[in-house]
Amino acid sequence: MDFLIPAVCILLPFALTACNHPGDSAFTGSPEDTEPQSETVDTAENEEKDSEAEYSAFGSVPWFRDDTGSRTQMADGWIYGYWGRRLCRINIDTLEAETLYEAASSQDGCFCIQDGYIYFLEKRNIDYLDGAKANLRRIKCDGSDMVLLAENIPVQEYQFYRMNFHEDILYLTSAYSGPEDDLYFRISMDGTASPVDVSDTLYGLLPEGYTDACKTYKYNSLPDIASCMTHFGYAFVTDSAGRLYRILPESGEKEEFPLTSPESSGYFFLTNEALVYKQDRDIWYAASLDHPETVTEIGELACYGINFWDEKGMYYANQRYDEDAFHLERLNWDGTGDRLHYGISRPTTSLSADGLDFFYSDGTWLYYNRLHQGDSAVYRVQIENDSDCLPELVYVYYDNPLRDISVSETFDTTFTVNESGAKGSFSMTKVSLTEQTPAAAGINQFLETLYEEQSHYIEELAESVRETVSWEWPEDDWASGTIVEHSTHFSISYLDDNYIVLSRNWYGYWQGAAHGLHGTIEYVFSRSTGKQLQITDVVKNSEAEIKAIIGPYVEAQAEWGTDGEDWEAVLLEDGRFFLTPEGIGMHFDVYEMTSYASGGLDVIVPYEEFEMR
Repeated sequence: MDFLIPAVCILLPFALTACNHPGDSAFTGSPEDTEPQSETVDTAENEEKDSEAEYSAFGSVPWFRDDTGSRTQMADGWIYGYWGRRLCRINIDTLEAETLYEAASSQDGCFCIQDGYIYFLEKRNIDYLDGAKANLRRIKCDGSDMVLLAENIPVQEYQFYRMNFHEDILYLTSAYSGPEDDLYFRISMDGTASPVDVSDTLYGLLPEGYTDACKTYKYNSLPDIASCMTHFGYAFVTDSAGRLYRILPESGEKEEFPLTSPESSGYFFLTNEALVYKQDRDIWYAASLDHPETVTEIGELACYGINFWDEKGMYYANQRYDEDAFHLERLNWDGTGDRLHYGISRPTTSLSADGLDFFYSDGTWLYYNRLHQGDSAVYRVQIENDSDCLPELVYVYYDNPLRDISVSETFDTTFTVNESGAKGSFSMTKVSLTEQTPAAAGINQFLETLYEEQSHYIEELAESVRETVSWEWPEDDWASGTIVEHSTHFSISYLDDNYIVLSRNWYGYWQGAAHGLHGTIEYVFSRSTGKQLQITDVVKNSEAEIKAIIGPYVEAQAEWGTDGEDWEAVLLEDGRFFLTPEGIGMHFDVYEMTSYASGGLDVIVPYEEFEMR
């Protein structure tokens, strides 16, 4: 299955018209010149309909750019990105780059640009006893005049917010929550943000039984009510039966937006002149905003959702999860298709300080993130394939501190026993420090001991697979109990001037089991001595105080496992504690505090709760 990249819609002008078959351009003619797909009406009826459409409150609008919800946005010749930890900007002509703000931990990229200011949400990567919190900040687009508008705002954990203005109210909405759970602030230029009740927002004007379309699963790729009102002057809503409407919230005037076989439609996006959607597997259609019954079959593009569109067509950056390159495909509005780029190198990284994927177009260039010599960077390539124009480095938004102090390598062993058909797959990733210090040498020696033990274990597992001979082996319902797949990957998960943390992530699968099992062991070392440390080596608190501090945080997150007497003793066990930029972490494998479906549990307690050494 193709790996799906988060979509960023670039809105550029085009004019859609109706046709009853693919291949005709969606950008020629006018609605008056075409025959609606639904039924044939006489000339008088057409003239009456056109007259009504001329004065309709609903319809197409002039071109606009809407980057709502994107972690990459453009304004006044600059591309702004909230990538990893950094809020930054790049001049599209000179490639001059500036870092405007840097957070302590990686962010989810929630920001918007309004009247020369950037508004953005900053979350700490820690756990809370009373729910997740965030700070709302504002800074001028040139990086000056930073203001903390609101501190410790209660936010929904694990939710991505889309930020947008309508009039003087800032909307922070999530596609997976109700309006009553979203956040709204009235912003004043003196640097204050006053909370606004949902009843005083656009949502408070919607008739009972109607919901912002983007709040429903089917239409969650559409812009939210604030964005629609800003750009169209009306909003898209659904009723309790799932029917789609356009509405003027203040007056309550609304009209149904008819869709043919809406139950089979999927992934919707808006241009300034059409509602575009996928139907019949990978066939795309466009319904005119001026004449909703006028539907154009555009053509076929095999993807779940697009990355952007322009006056030529819609674009999809196709990169499989197991590939280090992407292909850029375009479905033209006339129904033809183009593969603009094939095999553009794009190695990605799982660095905890990175964790994003994006493709963004300024109309001429395609910007995307990739790994660059161990760092996380932004590259760009011309959208129209030019053999003389190669991808170029634009900006490094994350300088990987591990690049200069360590190396890693992975060893894989995969084999099949011909006599039995038994298959084994085993791997190990080793990491070693390259610093020429006694401390680094001591850590490497410790790791080599672990690697030798793991190598012997893998050899034993491989031999057990070879010895398991049964004619029933190929049968899916036969369980031998033999471990046929095992991996252990060592990596550096945290580094500062004083400490280095290595994580040992393992996975094993027993032949015939319903699923595999996975876990993590943490190792914390002193960078000055190379000594492996316990939590009592990092904080001055006593063991009893440590358990009293961390215990409530675990209880707030755990599904089970905290009812027993002195259960907190597990907090002092080897291999659990680790460090992050903002707190001390405790790791629990699956089935310790959580179900397999929930995965392992990492609880991060802020440093300020402890007395640090």
